[in-house]
Parts: sequence; structure tokens; C-alpha cells
Amino acid sequence: MSLLENVLETSSSNHFTVGMPLLRSYHESHALLYVLTEVLKKIGSEAEKSLGAELAVVAFGSFGRRDAKLDTSDLDAMILIRHPSSIDKNKVRNAVLTPLSSCCPWLILDDAEAVRSSRWDRVTNVDLKYAVYVVDDLLHSKDEISVARRWQILFESQCLYGHGMYTEVCMSVLPQVPEKFRKYIKASPLGTVNFDRLLTEVPDYFAQFENPILLYKSASKYWKTQFLRQFFTFSNVVNCVVGSKWTSSPAVIDAANPLDYLQSTTADKLIRVLRAVQDTANQFDKSDEHVFEEIVVAHHLEEVRPIGDGNLVVASFRSLVVRLLAKFAQCWVRLYDPLTLQLLQRVPTSKIAPHAVFTPTIDDPEARVLMQTLAEMQSSYLRYMAAVAQLLDQLVIPARSRTTSIGPASAILRRYYVS
Repeated sequence: MSLLENVLETSSSNHFTVGMPLLRSYHESHALLYVLTEVLKKIGSEAEKSLGAELAVVAFGSFGRRDAKLDTSDLDAMILIRHPSSIDKNKVRNAVLTPLSSCCPWLILDDAEAVRSSRWDRVTNVDLKYAVYVVDDLLHSKDEISVARRWQILFESQCLYGHGMYTEVCMSVLPQVPEKFRKYIKASPLGTVNFDRLLTEVPDYFAQFENPILLYKSASKYWKTQFLRQFFTFSNVVNCVVGSKWTSSPAVIDAANPLDYLQSTTADKLIRVLRAVQDTANQFDKSDEHVFEEIVVAHHLEEVRPIGDGNLVVASFRSLVVRLLAKFAQCWVRLYDPLTLQLLQRVPTSKIAPHAVFTPTIDDPEARVLMQTLAEMQSSYLRYMAAVAQLLDQLVIPARSRTTSIGPASAILRRYYVS
């Protein structure tokens, strides 16, 4: 059961309504991943025999985040291969992706006809869309794309075949505390993870999501990337902050191992923030209630009405997290609404630039109104993210540690609320 399901089971019907789109997305993605995993059992085994090498097949993007939809999400796949020498990458693609596309005709693929016919010369940027990596090359190459792939496999991936190799690669990528310092660390599932390094280096990976080449392919691609990626990035940041400060707290750290923790859903990562606040409840006093109110006012949020009994700061923070999840759900529903997709198709590619600039230049009045609505939705959830980041940095972490929040965790949180 996901943390989201657990929260919905123990919450009011209103919370259940808020979480339904996210819960539906979680189960649809789970079903799609299950089908692909089952299909690849035979395909992967036969591919390993024909190639004489061990394989792993990894899904990125919406499948990696587990927010995929059957009728709109395309498969962004990478194949890992353990091979002593160079290998013909197209031969690997022929053995895995071509039969996969034939077995799953419903699966959305870039350049699908070329994939089904093994015409890789007709796939634009084939090494990006359908990457094939020898494991040693992925782990040790210093080029920008390989470095990004290593972070991506850690934060935004799901294994479809070859779980043993996949886990080994992930754990090789995961920054760990040096051996000589481990005797000072309390035993816990996340005890050896070097969160300071994650919080220092990973922001450079997340910054690539703002790449105009990725954003401005189409209006629907722009807003999907903005909405889903911004929630994804924020949830990963706060998840790493919580992991770094509550490492040995079993009430907060629910995962059995680092990969379960880092690769959970966007909603579950946001819910862990609430768990961290609840774990700190006994440390809050009356003055903290005023700090909470001041931060809420500073970010121009609607009135935050406490949810549940007990400590007022915890009850108010619970309301804040529920609202942020609600905004995530609203964005999700709006993005995939058929009318929204239809209107966004009317926006010429030449008009796609930062929304503050391009909205007035769109001729279609309905599309222009939609663009403005989407921009307002984005502005709203960014304010809530800023408030959560500031509350973590200036209220929750100091209350837990009884010291001022400093270091990589504070530095990355301040990016969200210091302009």
C-alpha cells in the first residue's frame, strides 16, 4: 500500500476526493508496469540468449515516476547490458524493443513504426530516446548525458527486466557515507546514504528540466513538463531533506531500503514531509504558531484551517500538505482533460516560450484563456511549495534539532522561497 492510500484510508471523505486522481494514476501506472514486466520476462530471456549477455530494461519519464496514463504516456526506455566489449546497439534494440512493440501494440513509442520495423536510422536522436549502455560505460563516463542518466536511474526509473543488475547499478550510483564514518551512524534503512552529497549535486540534474529544447516542442509538452516536473522535483528535494534529518526515525522513514525511499511516488514523498512534522510535534511551542502564520501570510496563501486534533502547528501543516496534494491532483486532471489537450494543439509551436511572454501573443481566444488559467494554477502551487520549503527550513528542522537550519538542506530549500 502506498503512503497516499494509507492517508486516504484514515482521513475524511473530503481528503479521499482530493486524492482520487492521484490514486487512480498510481494504480493505472502500476498495472501498466506489471504488464510490461510480464511481457519482458520472455523477451528479455530470449534477448540475453541471442546476445550472449546479461540485460536490464529500465523505464524513465512518466513510467519511471509512476504517473503514466495508457492513452497519453510514451515509454522512455533504456537498456543496460553487461558485455566485455563494445556491442552493436541496434542489435540490442532489435532483440528487446522491436518484439516489445509488437507484443504491446497499445504502447505509445516515439517513431513507433521505425521501432516496429527495426529501422533505427529513421529514429531521430535514437541514442537519447532508446539509449543502450554497457554498464561500465554508464557508471564511469563523464559526459553530461551519462551523468544525467545516472541521477535519472536513481530518482526517476522503474525496472522492467533484470532487477538484479538494475539494483546493483542503482546502488553503485547512490552516494554513500565513507566506510570510516559508518561506525558513528545509527542503524537504519537509510543510514549509509550520503544525503549531503545528494542535496549538493542533484539540483544540477533537476535544473536540466528547464531546458528549452525539452520544453518548447508543443504547448501540451510545455505544461506537462512544467506541472509534473515541478512537483516531481520539489517532492524529491523535500524527500531528501527529510531523509537527511530524520534518517533514524522509524515513524518517518517507512521504506525498507534506499531505493524504495528515493523511488516512491511524488505524492508519497510529499506525505513524508507531514510525517516528519508529526514526528516533531512535541518540540513546537506557542511562538511557533505565530511563525507559521507569518510564513503563510508572506506567501499570500488562502486561510489554512487546521485538519485534525492535537498540536496546532501539525494540524495546520497537515492542511497545507493536503492543499498541495490537491493542487497536484487538479493540475493532473486539467492537463489530461480532452478539451485542454485539444485547445493546446491550437497553439503554434512558434508561440511557445515562457508563459509570461507568450500568452498575449496567441490568436485563439479560448487557447489564450486556457494558457492564462494554467499560468495561474502554476503560480498558486509554487507559492504553496515556497511556504512548505520555508516552514521546513525555518520552523520544523530548527525545532527538531534545536539549532538553526544550515548546510545543503537549508541551501536547497531556500531556492524555493528566497527570490
